[in-house]
Amino acid sequence: MIKQFIICMTALLLLTGLSSAAEPPCRQRIINACNADQEEMICSFLFPDEEETVESITDFLSGKISTWDEKLRADMICARMNTKKEILNIRTVLDFSPDSDGRYSFTDGSATFRFQISDPSYPNLIREHQKIEQMSLCSSREITFDVKGMVSDADAQYQGTAFQSVTFIIDNAQISNIRTVYAEGGFDVQRMLLKRRIQKEKDSVMGTSVPDQTPLTERKVSGGKSQTAQKPFTNSIGMEFVWVPVNSDEEADLFACDKRKTVSRPFFLGKYEVTQKQWEAVMGNNPSNFKGPDLPVEQVSWNDVQDFIRKLNEKEGKNIYRLPSEAEWEHSARAGSNGAWCFGDDESLLVQYAWYDKNSGSTTHPVGQLKPNAFGLYDMHGNVWEWCEDAEGADRVSRGGCWLFGADDCRSDYRNWDDPGGRYDGLGFRVLAVPAGRAR
Repeated sequence: MIKQFIICMTALLLLTGLSSAAEPPCRQRIINACNADQEEMICSFLFPDEEETVESITDFLSGKISTWDEKLRADMICARMNTKKEILNIRTVLDFSPDSDGRYSFTDGSATFRFQISDPSYPNLIREHQKIEQMSLCSSREITFDVKGMVSDADAQYQGTAFQSVTFIIDNAQISNIRTVYAEGGFDVQRMLLKRRIQKEKDSVMGTSVPDQTPLTERKVSGGKSQTAQKPFTNSIGMEFVWVPVNSDEEADLFACDKRKTVSRPFFLGKYEVTQKQWEAVMGNNPSNFKGPDLPVEQVSWNDVQDFIRKLNEKEGKNIYRLPSEAEWEHSARAGSNGAWCFGDDESLLVQYAWYDKNSGSTTHPVGQLKPNAFGLYDMHGNVWEWCEDAEGADRVSRGGCWLFGADDCRSDYRNWDDPGGRYDGLGFRVLAVPAGRAR
């Protein structure tokens, strides 16, 4: 009780020290409420000038305050959010059209951020994207960045006590740590990569381009790294990763219109599906229906997997792990084969590579018991469906088939999708790791 009193009073003093005539009235109301009822620990919900993420904001808005009186809830949101903030790792898409106030809108999940962009490279970047599309090429509008500025308004929408969405107006916004599929760097860096692709297309049309004579295994990829194979590695929880090579033209892949069929850069991929033992080492629980330490973990949603990956990155002290994209997953599953499966089109051979309805016995099996593909990856066909990073409308894609489904569902090109919150005992995943020195 004494400790709680000290925490609350410390927060109160901090807030009191920050308040001024320019502060929103909501902040003073929250200070008064905190001072009047310390048992409710209202002050503990306030973190002025703290770094935020979309996840921390969503947790705050959907947590205990969602059950509070509507006016107190509005004051609390105002008091915590209407201040100088840095919001990290916003994953969104480029906005091509500012509103009448010159603000661009960026939506990540249930949060929308609206602000002006003073950097003149941003509208120039948009123009390069439009030129790319006029050439019948396809550029990715996906972007990740951090933004820092003064939140002048935070409008949260609720249906009863259920949090729905929130919109932030940010003044004097400063954007940093920009990442796209093309590069890590500012809007000017992103723009130059698009300009180079436009020039390459023009040279190709005019017949002035010079073919790249470099051997495929030595061609350069982003960051100046070559595609020479790197050694497999095992991380701290026993996950084994193998090198997946890519022998293709990088820029043509990055701007191809069917992103499901293209991969631009080599990577590491989990040799096996993530096991229950590995899941427990990170998450401390086991949600699987079929129990066994070396069985693939299942009954995990796409959202659960994102939490696992976040904690795995924290545990390893690295930011290299993520789900594979559909393109990366299919490239890995095929392992150089153009057939229905990694070994070709002879369905009679599938029992040597996959646990599916014909041989599974209606259960999952320990990973790595059957034959691997040419990249040394096991169970890319069957056992459990594997979540991918990609979206299909409001759903998330999974690939590979599972113990319950037939041979056709295990094909390298077969696509499936589920609600990102969905869980069942035929759905698991494996993890991709990017090489050292490359953005995730």
